[in-house]
Amino acid sequence: MTARPAPGTLYAPVTAKETARGPEPGPEPGRDADAALVERARGGDDGAFVRLVDRHREAVWSFVRQRVRDRAAAEDIAQETFVTAYTRLATLNEPARFAGWLLGIARNLTMHVWRDAAHGATGGSLDEVEAARALAAGAGDDALAAVEERDLADVVARALGALEDPYRAVLTLRYRQDLSYAEIGSALGLAVGTVSSLIHRGLARLAPRLARLGRELAGE
Repeated sequence: MTARPAPGTLYAPVTAKETARGPEPGPEPGRDADAALVERARGGDDGAFVRLVDRHREAVWSFVRQRVRDRAAAEDIAQETFVTAYTRLATLNEPARFAGWLLGIARNLTMHVWRDAAHGATGGSLDEVEAARALAAGAGDDALAAVEERDLADVVARALGALEDPYRAVLTLRYRQDLSYAEIGSALGLAVGTVSSLIHRGLARLAPRLARLGRELAGE
């Protein structure tokens, strides 16, 4: 079995300068080049896999960053994508399809993060106050007015935590992870229409909880 490489030995985070410049074509463009490098890497040539990383790191980074707002979390996923690819390279049936296979790994890892976030295993990716403000506004002006800005993140976290699943899950992914309805549906195995309905009903349930907690803080 292929040994699992140490974190950071395969993947270096994409810098802001690289992001602004955009992806550069690899020295050997095309699927045939990927296939040749995969075969060499399978034969024990770690340098060939490093070249695969160099060819695809910006594409993986862009894919993950569009779906995970927190930069540190996105870097972890991008790195784990290449580590996973390295350890599973022998399972790739069509080496020429390495790029799509790699993004499939990134997609699965991203969905694990979404699911963990939906059920409270990880924190929010957005700024807590920004996310809280958006969620309170979605619940209605009356709920937002009852909560002072300095207390907003704490009050919203308490009210959201008290909601039943699946309302808590969909609202967390929508307002704290900033996912689209389609992405939420993919993460939780729900139809887009179901996600929309759950969000609407979840906000309706959240509003009175926010208002009540806000009045408690104000001493009313």
